[in-house]
Amino acid sequence: ENREPIAEGPGWVDVRAAHPTLPGQFRRIRLYDVAPQASPAQRQQVERQAQREYLLTSGLAHSGVVAARDYFDDPEAGPAVVFDDDAHSTPFERWLVGQRDSLTFEARLALLRQVGEVLRYAHSRGIHHRALTPTQIHVVEKPGQPVLVTVRDWQTGGLDPDAAGRTLAAASVWASSGGIDHLSHDNAVYLAPEAWGAHPDGARL
Repeated sequence: ENREPIAEGPGWVDVRAAHPTLPGQFRRIRLYDVAPQASPAQRQQVERQAQREYLLTSGLAHSGVVAARDYFDDPEAGPAVVFDDDAHSTPFERWLVGQRDSLTFEARLALLRQVGEVLRYAHSRGIHHRALTPTQIHVVEKPGQPVLVTVRDWQTGGLDPDAAGRTLAAASVWASSGGIDHLSHDNAVYLAPEAWGAHPDGARL
């Protein structure tokens, strides 16, 4: 198991872990920080953030959605969310540095189309990312396979309360915590402006 962070955000770090009995099988584990002196209310807030990431995506089945696979809550260490880990996945910004001069217009358009298809799929199931930035977009390149664009970090997402097939647990987490308070400043500038209102009305904006 490698405890060196491979990604981090406000209140969490991602580490890569090897399966203890299956060689070559890895998972990405998001560890949420609960301060030792945290009050019960503060701990519950962190738990809600982790639960959002798990519940909002656990029912989604799309190759472009990086969905949570499991959720744990250790009384001492705090909550953790488990994801599949793909060694071929590269953050979009880093991938683009090495590809920008060779990407044709058609290739660029295909990448954007994939992002749009991922969001359309999520929207059709009542999930809205709300804070999509280049940081949340990854590119997966495997020999002999088409380039795949994936979207991750859905914990700030919104849930349509009328969406069919969503669990009561997910609806409860969505209603009780907006999630946007956990955004970094760099990511907050991408947030849909109507999300800051108590009763957002996207049509009026």
